[in-house]
Amino acid sequence: MRTIVPRSMRMRSMLVLLVLLAAAATGCKFFRPDTPPPPGDPPPPFDYSQPEQTLETLRLAIEDKRSLSAGNYIGVFADSTLEQIPGYHQFFYPEDAVLWAQSGRNVPEDWNVRLERRFFDVGPTSLINVNPNAIYEVTFSKDLENPDREGIDVTVLHRQYQVLALDPTSGAIIEVIAYGFADLTFHQAPSGDWRITRWDDRRDLVVNPYGLPQVTWGQRRLESQ
Repeated sequence: MRTIVPRSMRMRSMLVLLVLLAAAATGCKFFRPDTPPPPGDPPPPFDYSQPEQTLETLRLAIEDKRSLSAGNYIGVFADSTLEQIPGYHQFFYPEDAVLWAQSGRNVPEDWNVRLERRFFDVGPTSLINVNPNAIYEVTFSKDLENPDREGIDVTVLHRQYQVLALDPTSGAIIEVIAYGFADLTFHQAPSGDWRITRWDDRRDLVVNPYGLPQVTWGQRRLESQ
């Protein structure tokens, strides 16, 4: 005796099959990390309307890993020649600066917005080229020991940062691009946008969660020169 399968069930089975075939053809993203967008895709969106949105713009620009996102990236940092707020300056963790100088290499007296622009994508040791074949995962977490200070036009956010290089196929962590703390001062420009005017870099002297060499963001800046 032949079993008659209801038409509605047959239709659902066909839909499931089509979805599975489409996933196989395009590469299902449930089992591996997202790959960087194709060169023709536009950069991710930017938003400087609040300090947290400015940090999110920074995160998206780095994870995009393309020079197309350089404008979004550098828009995070204040340029006093363009807006009536203090210009951006980054201050290295003292031990990073001392060890770099002792190795006979240059520690810039003033790490400003122009050096930050080069740091993003200029040269093989720039931020997005430290591990060019990897996918980057960027996070900014609250530094629970240092509460934020929010003001009308000046805000200070204390964040633990990590930039991880992931294997494009397995998603495994293969390198720690940057790991540490940043004390971030934001000023609101007359346009209403919030920019980083000061970055005080700090090492994490307690935790090494990945068992890999930890390099601060400031150290990566030094290495990019």
